[in-house]
Amino acid sequence: MKNLYVGNLPHSTTEAELRGVFEAHGAVEKVSIVTDRETGRARGFAFVEMTNPAEADKAVAALNGTELGGRALKINEAKPKTDAPRGGGGGKRFGGGGGGSRDDYQGHARQPRNRAGRTHNQQHEGRRLRQELLHLNEMHLAATAICKKLTTGRRVCQDEVDQALPNARKNTRASKNNAIKPSAGFNAKPTSL
Repeated sequence: MKNLYVGNLPHSTTEAELRGVFEAHGAVEKVSIVTDRETGRARGFAFVEMTNPAEADKAVAALNGTELGGRALKINEAKPKTDAPRGGGGGKRFGGGGGGSRDDYQGHARQPRNRAGRTHNQQHEGRRLRQELLHLNEMHLAATAICKKLTTGRRVCQDEVDQALPNARKNTRASKNNAIKPSAGFNAKPTSL
């Protein structure tokens, strides 16, 4: 059995489609398209296990560089995962040790930080909150546009929208790990006319 790495895959490629491409060159045991843990979207590479190593070599020779979905595939024998940490490190040196990677810190209390002193998760949370605040501002603009189209109850509608936005912003900033939802008082449709 031989495990092959297939790189530069179109994100729309399915396991069945990839299996069909490789089965033309020999028996395929397993196809695994790697996906992002958070979004579930394909990451653009996969692993194909072929039963016969000779057929696998022929498939690499025949398919490496060919196009699938407008992208040139990069196919080679997959390298086994190693338990050694990535990023090097070398021996002890004066003035500090060698570099490491984020994996070196798994299971430890101290996590790597950026120049501003924030961990990777804090940076991600900050980006997510900024996007949520932008979304709330867009919702406020849309609700304001609806209120302007009204002929009666326009002022009441605008007051409700203006009161709901600060509450929604406050709720967004207050919630760090929970799913962010606009406050119940925020409503894009006017409640009274």
